[in-house]
Amino acid sequence: MTNSADFYEAISPITAFEDVFSPEAYSEVPADWSVVVTDIKGSTKAIEAGRYKDVNLLGVATIVAAQNAMNRKPFPYVFGGDGATLLLPPGSEDAVSRALDGTRRLARDNFDMELRVGLVSVREVIERGGRIEVAKLQLVGDSCIANFRGGGLTVAERCVKDEPETYEIADFGSAAADLTGLSCRWQPIPAKKGLVASILVVAQSRAHEAGFPKLLSQLRAILSDDIGAHNPVHADNMRYKPLMETLRGEVRYHQRLLSVPFILRFLEIVAAVLIFKFKIPPLLFNPA
Repeated sequence: MTNSADFYEAISPITAFEDVFSPEAYSEVPADWSVVVTDIKGSTKAIEAGRYKDVNLLGVATIVAAQNAMNRKPFPYVFGGDGATLLLPPGSEDAVSRALDGTRRLARDNFDMELRVGLVSVREVIERGGRIEVAKLQLVGDSCIANFRGGGLTVAERCVKDEPETYEIADFGSAAADLTGLSCRWQPIPAKKGLVASILVVAQSRAHEAGFPKLLSQLRAILSDDIGAHNPVHADNMRYKPLMETLRGEVRYHQRLLSVPFILRFLEIVAAVLIFKFKIPPLLFNPA
C-alpha cells in the first residue's frame, strides 16, 4: 500500500492536454493531507497602483518557500496571481508554516504588503461538502504541473478568508524565508498580435464539467492550427533584464544582505546576465 505522504509522487502523469478533462486522470487527495491558501490582502488596489509584479512575485514566493522547506519534495500546487494554493502531505505542515510565516514577514518588511496564509485539513474540506482531486500533466522531461477538480480548493479558500482566527497560521517569531531558486529576470513578453487573452471558465456543477472538452474543441476550430502556437511565451521573444535592474529587484528577497545566501545570489545574477544577456558561453552547459 502506498504511503499517504507519497500519494502525489505515485500518480501516473498524463501527457496530452485533452486528458486534463478526463475524470479517469484524477485521484482523490487523502483526508490526512492539508491545504495551504496564500494571497495578498488588498491585491486589487495594489495592482491598480501598478504593483502587479510585486503581487505576482510574492504569490510565487510562497510556493518557492514551501518547496525549500520540503527539500524540493514534489507536491501539487496552483498559482493564483496574488497568491497560491498548496497541498501538503502529513508531517510537513510545521516546516512549511514556519517558512511561510517568514515569507509573510518579508512581504511586510520589504514590500509593504500583507500576506495572508491559512491552513485547512483536507478532512475539514470534505466535512464541509468539498472534494479535492488532482491529476499530473507532464510538460518537458520530468516536469509536471498539477490540475485540480472538485471545488474543494474554493471551500478551503473560504475557510481561510472568512474564519482567519481559526485557520491563519501562527506567528513563529524569528522564522526566516528561504527563497533560494526564486528569480524574475526576463523582460515583459510582448503580445505577438497586440493582445494576450486569459480565459477563465468555471463549471457550475459536476455535470457541467462535461462541457470542457467541447469548449476546447471549439477553441481549436477558431484558432485553426496548433493551439500551442498561440502561447505568447517563445524563446525568440524573451529578453534578459540588465544587471542592476535584476539586482534591485532581487535584493528584496533577503531579510539580511550581509549573508551567505545573498552573496551567492549576487554571484549567480552576474553569471546569469553574462550568459543569457550577453551570450557569453559558460564552460559546463549549453545556455540555449
